[in-house]
Amino acid sequence: MRTSYLQIASSASAIMILATMAARATNFTFTANSGDWNYSGNWNPNGVPTSGDTATIPNGKTCKIADANQSCTNIVIQSGGTLGLESRDLTLSAGSVSNAGTFYFDNTGGGVPRVLLAGDTTFQGYLGTNGIYTARITDGYGPVKFESSGSTSRSIIVLGITLKGSFQFLGTTSADITVDLDDSTAKLEVDHASDEMLIGGAAAPYNKTNLMGVGEAKVSAGNLKLGRASIEGFVDTSVTLRATGGTLTFTGDFADAGSAKLMAVGGIIDVDGTVAGEGGIGIGGDCQIKVAPSGYFSWE
Repeated sequence: MRTSYLQIASSASAIMILATMAARATNFTFTANSGDWNYSGNWNPNGVPTSGDTATIPNGKTCKIADANQSCTNIVIQSGGTLGLESRDLTLSAGSVSNAGTFYFDNTGGGVPRVLLAGDTTFQGYLGTNGIYTARITDGYGPVKFESSGSTSRSIIVLGITLKGSFQFLGTTSADITVDLDDSTAKLEVDHASDEMLIGGAAAPYNKTNLMGVGEAKVSAGNLKLGRASIEGFVDTSVTLRATGGTLTFTGDFADAGSAKLMAVGGIIDVDGTVAGEGGIGIGGDCQIKVAPSGYFSWE
């Protein structure tokens, strides 16, 4: 009987703890026309959103993360709303960013902004509208780094939206990062000569980045870089790598672990390491393939 009592008491305590944690999660709405995330008076209720909370940026409001590093679990940017990450860190914990407005990434403060994944996080549209996610140099933004927070591998799941500009997806020696283009309309895109997107860094410690899903990574101008010899990465299922201009660069060994397609009708495919693919290839137009003397290129 004593054992049963202790078990019941322990269960009751656990329920109370979970209920308390749930009660502490708060839904915040940004109320200032323009202001910083870090000022409690800019939010209703009064306070600053943090891990476990949901932050909503309504139509006509501009929220900047510029004064200090921040953390949150769910972010909602409504149509006409704007969120800017300016030379600070934003830690996201196992939630989502739902955007029908604009989310920009800017190094105005002198440092490269970072999105640190403390849990797998989904980037998507909101209420049927796919918002703007931009780190385009030509728009005055970028670059931005996406990294795992701590020593646990994390995923960024892209649904129905385009991440455009100088995004850098960088795993580390202790934790890799996976970019999952989870539906056919999910895209990574470089479309301006001044932009460079990195899927895997060019040097240690950024050496573990994975790309998977059914979406597309595309370059029409600028540079889209994938991999390095030390990368523990893969392209899975039916991801398409597409070049219509600019440069698609393989900066090291790049192994195709699924049915990835390579489609190039313009620009340059620049191979500095060993590249092997088997999901199908289409080459046309004025596309050039350059292979370094020590490189190897094979795609079937």
